Amino acid sequence: MSGNDVITIRVSPGTLILYLVAAWTTGAIVAVVVFALSARTQPQASTIGGVIAGTIVMLPAFRLRARFSSTGIDARNAFRSFQARWEDVAAIRIIAPGTWYSLEWSWASRMLEVETRDGQRFPLRCCTHIRRRTVEKLSAVLQQRAREYGFDVPSSLRVLSRMRWSDAFSTHYD
Repeated sequence: MSGNDVITIRVSPGTLILYLVAAWTTGAIVAVVVFALSARTQPQASTIGGVIAGTIVMLPAFRLRARFSSTGIDARNAFRSFQARWEDVAAIRIIAPGTWYSLEWSWASRMLEVETRDGQRFPLRCCTHIRRRTVEKLSAVLQQRAREYGFDVPSSLRVLSRMRWSDAFSTHYD
């Protein structure tokens, strides 16, 4: 990785769809509650409340990002940000948080988690179902930085790559 190379990973379309479904669900719940409370006085309030609630739930998804540069990692989740220099990283792991962040058939998405030498942990929520080409490039960069700065990194990040449709019906798991 030369000094100007930067790998930036943003939220996948599948994760955005999940956020959209959550936003619609939240908006519908708010619309029903507002409608029940104000049906006689202001029936339009339920629609407005639903749209506002849905928008509030959807907006954080656009913040999901992880940037791997020559100096370190800069990441943003929905409501938190994280920065670490390579020399501060103790380990990068693959974790499985659950369904909220993925469309994986096994109901458990895998993502990266960064742990610093002072024990701080930060999940990189945008690192689910990324392109295989990006996974290969990111794996090479992380392996190189791990050798250079002495931190632990998985030997393969293949589980982060997007599944093919035929893989969804396979019973073989790594």
